[in-house]
Amino acid sequence: MTAKLYALPNPGLADIPALLRNIADELEAGEYGEVREGALVLAGTNLEVFGLGCYADGTVAHYLLACGQRKLESPCLDED
Repeated sequence: MTAKLYALPNPGLADIPALLRNIADELEAGEYGEVREGALVLAGTNLEVFGLGCYADGTVAHYLLACGQRKLESPCLDED
């Protein structure tokens, strides 16, 4: 038996500038509550990491990205 993998296009995720503009609009509308810090990783020609906010130095950006990683992993780690 041979399995085939088909990539499903997701135009909403492919347009990164539009997605970032939508997130900015949602931030301004208060949809995420009071946001104090953020972190962003861009994989372009080079890998770029941005800490956003008054206290988002390298340590805070690292912590936020690690928390995001744990959140992505949690469905796999939750035991029923």
